[in-house]
Amino acid sequence: MADLFGPWVPDSWIERVFRSCLDAPGHRYLFLTKNPIRYAELAEAGILPRRDDFWYGSTVTGPEVPAFYGGGYKTFVSIEPILEPFDGPGAGGIADTTDWAIFGAETGNRMDKVVPERSWIEGAVKAFQDKGKPVFMKDSMKPVWGKELLTEFPWED
Repeated sequence: MADLFGPWVPDSWIERVFRSCLDAPGHRYLFLTKNPIRYAELAEAGILPRRDDFWYGSTVTGPEVPAFYGGGYKTFVSIEPILEPFDGPGAGGIADTTDWAIFGAETGNRMDKVVPERSWIEGAVKAFQDKGKPVFMKDSMKPVWGKELLTEFPWED
């Protein structure tokens, strides 16, 4: 796995991926990066497609981690792993700016190094719900949230 939007990836490679997506209509494309500044740079350069079937996600591990949003782009945050309480300053603001939230606890060889508590995300989940924006919780959230995970998508099928 790699981050297509890492600073080491030439714009031309990203443009080729976008062209391939545009040549294959009828799909929904979700892009995810830990480097959301690259989305902004590509948008400024006129390279980032602004389409309903292109979703730009930012990995966010705490309330002060930057995310890409705005400009008429479909955006989401993948709050995973949750490394600190997400109810502090700035946490509610992410629901104002992005269209969808995905929550997940840490998995893999770092599992259980940081075990989030439900109270860490309740306010952020409520902020999204209050704005009518969907929330999706990965299975790794069952020990945190309970068995009734929220599994909402921002589109209708």
